[in-house]
This record gives sequence, structure tokens and C-alpha cells, in this order.
Amino acid sequence: MQEHYEFHRKAFETQTLPDKTWLRLREDGVYTYDNFPVYLAGETFEECMKRRNYLTDTDYLMSPCYYVDADYWHSSDGISFGAERDMDEDWRNELAEFYHSLSDETVLVSVDCHD
Repeated sequence: MQEHYEFHRKAFETQTLPDKTWLRLREDGVYTYDNFPVYLAGETFEECMKRRNYLTDTDYLMSPCYYVDADYWHSSDGISFGAERDMDEDWRNELAEFYHSLSDETVLVSVDCHD
């Protein structure tokens, strides 16, 4: 994550991006093609990670919108994506309970899915 942050910070400071990229420079930061800010001018690494929901007060880095256990597909309600992403406390608690129920030998698989 630190590498990505440094890349985006440097791109903003020098106002240069690689020729073929999905990133866009704006006067207040670096954005993805779909207008998500990956770096905002002047923010520290910690501020960037907190804004992007990577540093939270949870025990786990990953906070998915869905998970599947042996019996059921679990889904969060009312979650939004983008700069205003916020996760409901009940969902965070459910995820923590699920994660804590797993053995140390459990392998988790992450799948990035879109409508």
C-alpha cells in the first residue's frame, strides 16, 4: 500500500502520469477513471489509508460487502462505495465474529465482483 501511495503522491506532485493509465490528475489529487480519489493533495499515508477505509479500528484489513460461509451468502445492507464509503457497525461486528470463528488453517478467497 505504501508503494501505491508514494506513486500517487509523486504523480500529483510532478503532475505526470504514465502514458497508458486509468488514473487522472486533478487540481486536488489523483483519481481513478470512475472518479474515486486515490490520493488527495497533502494527505499523509495514514490519512489516505483511513479515508480509503484500509486503516480502521477493526482487527482485519479486509471489510468485504459479502461473504459466504458453509451455509449462506451474507450481505451488508446500505453500503456505498467511493470517497464517502462507510460500513455499518453491525456489519463490522458480523464480519469480526465470522473472522474470529475461523481456524488458523482456514484459507480465505477474495473475489472482486461488479454488477
